[in-house]
Amino acid sequence: MSNPSPFNYPAQRAIIAGKLREIRISKGIETRNLSAKLNIRSDTLSQIELGKQRLPSELLPAWCEVLEVSIDSVFQIEKPKQREERKRRKECESYVETFSKLSPEYRDLVLKHLKMVADIDRSKG
Repeated sequence: MSNPSPFNYPAQRAIIAGKLREIRISKGIETRNLSAKLNIRSDTLSQIELGKQRLPSELLPAWCEVLEVSIDSVFQIEKPKQREERKRRKECESYVETFSKLSPEYRDLVLKHLKMVADIDRSKG
Protein backbone atom coordinates (compact mmCIF):
# COMPACT_ATOMS: atom_id res chain seq x y z
CA MET A 1 0.00 0.00 0.00
CA SER A 2 1.39 3.44 -0.90
CA ASN A 3 1.97 6.20 1.61
CA PRO A 4 -0.80 8.79 1.67
CA SER A 5 0.14 12.20 0.36
CA PRO A 6 0.09 15.07 2.87
CA PHE A 7 -1.74 17.05 0.20
CA ASN A 8 -4.87 14.92 0.67
CA TYR A 9 -5.50 15.92 4.29
CA PRO A 10 -7.25 19.29 4.75
CA ALA A 11 -5.29 20.35 7.87
CA GLN A 12 -1.87 19.58 6.38
CA ARG A 13 -2.95 21.01 3.05
CA ALA A 14 -3.96 24.28 4.70
CA ILE A 15 -0.67 24.54 6.62
CA ILE A 16 1.50 23.88 3.57
CA ALA A 17 -0.59 26.13 1.33
CA GLY A 18 -0.52 28.88 3.94
CA LYS A 19 3.24 28.64 4.16
CA LEU A 20 3.56 28.90 0.37
CA ARG A 21 1.29 31.96 0.43
CA GLU A 22 3.31 33.53 3.26
CA ILE A 23 6.56 33.00 1.33
CA ARG A 24 5.04 34.44 -1.86
CA ILE A 25 3.84 37.56 -0.05
CA SER A 26 7.13 38.02 1.81
CA LYS A 27 8.96 37.98 -1.53
CA GLY A 28 6.55 40.50 -3.05
CA ILE A 29 5.34 38.12 -5.77
CA GLU A 30 1.80 38.79 -6.96
CA THR A 31 -0.67 35.96 -7.45
CA ARG A 32 -1.03 36.66 -11.17
CA ASN A 33 2.76 36.56 -11.69
CA LEU A 34 3.17 33.27 -9.82
CA SER A 35 0.18 31.69 -11.55
CA ALA A 36 1.57 32.68 -14.96
CA LYS A 37 4.94 31.09 -14.13
CA LEU A 38 3.20 27.93 -12.91
CA ASN A 39 0.85 27.91 -15.90
CA ILE A 40 -2.27 27.79 -13.74
CA ARG A 41 -5.17 30.20 -13.35
CA SER A 42 -4.93 32.91 -10.68
CA ASP A 43 -8.17 31.80 -9.05
CA THR A 44 -6.87 28.23 -8.88
CA LEU A 45 -3.68 29.44 -7.21
CA SER A 46 -5.72 31.45 -4.71
CA GLN A 47 -7.89 28.44 -3.89
CA ILE A 48 -4.78 26.31 -3.35
CA GLU A 49 -3.14 28.96 -1.14
CA LEU A 50 -6.30 29.19 0.97
CA GLY A 51 -6.32 25.40 1.41
CA LYS A 52 -9.66 25.09 -0.39
CA GLN A 53 -8.23 23.13 -3.28
CA ARG A 54 -5.71 20.30 -3.26
CA LEU A 55 -2.14 21.23 -4.19
CA PRO A 56 -1.09 18.87 -6.99
CA SER A 57 2.14 17.29 -5.75
CA GLU A 58 3.65 17.55 -9.23
CA LEU A 59 3.28 21.35 -9.02
CA LEU A 60 5.25 21.74 -5.78
CA PRO A 61 8.79 21.58 -7.27
CA ALA A 62 8.05 24.32 -9.81
CA TRP A 63 6.25 26.39 -7.16
CA CYS A 64 9.27 26.18 -4.83
CA GLU A 65 11.65 26.99 -7.67
CA VAL A 66 9.75 30.18 -8.53
CA LEU A 67 9.70 31.18 -4.84
CA GLU A 68 13.40 30.26 -4.54
CA VAL A 69 12.87 27.99 -1.54
CA SER A 70 13.58 24.32 -0.96
CA ILE A 71 10.76 21.82 -0.78
CA ASP A 72 12.11 20.79 2.63
CA SER A 73 11.67 24.32 3.97
CA VAL A 74 8.00 24.26 3.01
CA PHE A 75 7.47 21.17 5.17
CA GLN A 76 9.30 22.61 8.18
CA ILE A 77 6.33 23.85 10.13
CA GLU A 78 7.13 26.50 12.72
CA LYS A 79 5.41 26.72 16.06
CA PRO A 80 3.89 30.13 16.85
CA LYS A 81 6.72 30.93 19.27
CA GLN A 82 9.34 30.11 16.60
CA ARG A 83 7.46 32.21 14.04
CA GLU A 84 7.35 35.18 16.44
CA GLU A 85 11.07 34.84 17.17
CA ARG A 86 11.86 34.73 13.43
CA LYS A 87 9.75 37.84 12.83
CA ARG A 88 11.45 39.60 15.72
CA ARG A 89 14.92 38.75 14.36
CA LYS A 90 13.94 39.98 10.91
CA GLU A 91 12.59 43.20 12.40
CA CYS A 92 15.81 43.71 14.39
CA GLU A 93 17.91 43.15 11.28
CA SER A 94 15.87 45.82 9.52
CA TYR A 95 16.46 48.26 12.40
CA VAL A 96 20.19 47.56 12.40
CA GLU A 97 20.38 48.09 8.65
CA THR A 98 18.51 51.40 8.90
CA PHE A 99 20.57 52.50 11.91
CA SER A 100 23.85 51.71 10.14
CA LYS A 101 22.92 54.06 7.30
CA LEU A 102 22.54 57.04 9.65
CA SER A 103 25.23 59.63 10.21
CA PRO A 104 26.98 59.48 13.61
CA GLU A 105 25.02 62.53 14.79
CA TYR A 106 21.67 60.91 14.03
CA ARG A 107 22.78 57.62 15.57
CA ASP A 108 23.49 59.47 18.82
CA LEU A 109 20.10 61.17 18.62
CA VAL A 110 18.30 57.85 18.07
CA LEU A 111 20.14 56.26 21.00
CA LYS A 112 19.24 59.17 23.29
CA HIS A 113 15.58 58.86 22.30
CA LEU A 114 15.61 55.10 22.83
CA LYS A 115 17.08 55.58 26.30
CA MET A 116 14.44 58.18 27.10
CA VAL A 117 11.60 55.91 25.94
CA ALA A 118 13.05 52.96 27.89
CA ASP A 119 13.25 55.11 31.04
CA ILE A 120 9.61 56.19 30.62
CA ASP A 121 8.55 52.59 30.06
CA ARG A 122 10.40 51.42 33.18
CA SER A 123 8.87 54.16 35.30
CA LYS A 124 5.35 53.09 34.26
CA GLY A 125 5.96 49.45 35.12
